[in-house]
Amino acid sequence: MSVAEKQLKESLLAQTKENESLKRKLQAQEDAMANFSPDEDDWTMWSEQLTQYFRANRIAPEMQVSTLLVLLGSKAYRLLRSLCTPDDPAISLLQDLFAKMKEHLARTPNTIMERYKFRQCKQREGQGIKAYLAELKQLSTFCGFRELLAENLRDQFVWGISGKKIRTRLLEKKGLTYQVAIDTAAAMETADRDAARILSSAAGNPATSAMTTEAANVNTSLNYHATCHKCGKIGHVQAICRTKGRVVNDIKQNDRRTDSSEKQNFVEENEEELSTRFDRLCHLRASEKSLKIGASVDDEPIFIELNVQRELMKFEIDTGSPITAITERTLKNSNALQKLGMKKTPRTFETFHEQKIIPVGILDVRVHFRGNQYVLELFVLPGNLATSVTGRKWLRTLDLIDTDSGNIAIHNIQSVNGNSNYLVKEFPEVFSSSLGLYMGKKCSLQLKPDAIPKFCKPRPVPYALRE
Repeated sequence: MSVAEKQLKESLLAQTKENESLKRKLQAQEDAMANFSPDEDDWTMWSEQLTQYFRANRIAPEMQVSTLLVLLGSKAYRLLRSLCTPDDPAISLLQDLFAKMKEHLARTPNTIMERYKFRQCKQREGQGIKAYLAELKQLSTFCGFRELLAENLRDQFVWGISGKKIRTRLLEKKGLTYQVAIDTAAAMETADRDAARILSSAAGNPATSAMTTEAANVNTSLNYHATCHKCGKIGHVQAICRTKGRVVNDIKQNDRRTDSSEKQNFVEENEEELSTRFDRLCHLRASEKSLKIGASVDDEPIFIELNVQRELMKFEIDTGSPITAITERTLKNSNALQKLGMKKTPRTFETFHEQKIIPVGILDVRVHFRGNQYVLELFVLPGNLATSVTGRKWLRTLDLIDTDSGNIAIHNIQSVNGNSNYLVKEFPEVFSSSLGLYMGKKCSLQLKPDAIPKFCKPRPVPYALRE
């Protein structure tokens, strides 16, 4: 092999390696920068990202237009080519291409609408302080607050934060600034998270668990709405009560049932949010003197039908339950209840078997009873039981239970005509599922004698107005 042939072979090998290296570099660049989608991506943000991409990869100015056309993708390239017609995008300036795409795609934000979205922003369930603040900053981009940005961010941050304790602490501070509000809320969120970890980690250590429970019980002394199960006073809980002996339910021993099978209670609320201790359920003595239902008392469950969200629902009367509750199964079978929005609740309950119950949520339902309408709370509990119970709060509100005289007296409950569907049978045309007809006067549509029908196709929506 001659020297010239040897040099030619080495030159070809070097050129091949250079081409392969360039090909890998271009492929890596395409993978690092995603193609632009006119229907999904925001042109302003994508163009800013592309500018930084040029700097990070040290792309020469004469190669930036070509790189842009490659990274646009087929759909966006066709759009840009139509905007540049009759010119060729490849020979245009980069700034001109950016301007044409921005004019066509970038929408002009409505300041009033953007501020409305900003004011409606609330901290969502499970969203952290920093994530909530980042969302507020993003929504304030087109609000035009300018020098009042920090003040508006502070106000909306305090208004929209979900933690009542954090909001109360922020409102207590005089001359609250934006930075102080952020630091205080973040510190309180971190403290609550660390306290929860300490409680969960102390569950396996009896000594640590006892000290933690004692500290948690002391904290509940600040609950001014709590009722003590020992002395009956409002303002503290039983764990810190100073009354000697038991005062509440001071009933003679021979007038109290001790058999656990006679417990009437469905659930009892856990007042101590930070501890795992639940008070024992009280005994409800079911005698003819204390429980009056019609003229007789037996061991069978007592049910009542109530009009909830214009649906007749069957409830078992449970005076041992403070709440009225249904299960997830009942919720799934009710079309009216599924349309309602469910609220979260921090309250927890316990059965008389000492099984903890965490509610799924609360529904605000409309109850029609005896010609009156009430808005009451309906708890949704996990499970597939078909039985629903109505507790003391509903019973008192609906005037079904009277405790003023000292004895529990449930008013007589009777079924109307013995059949809850008598209205449906009496007025079938009202409850029919078929399409109804207008039975009033005849209507006519007046048209001009020379009117000619026209067909108009839907007007295409510009990209700038699409969501």
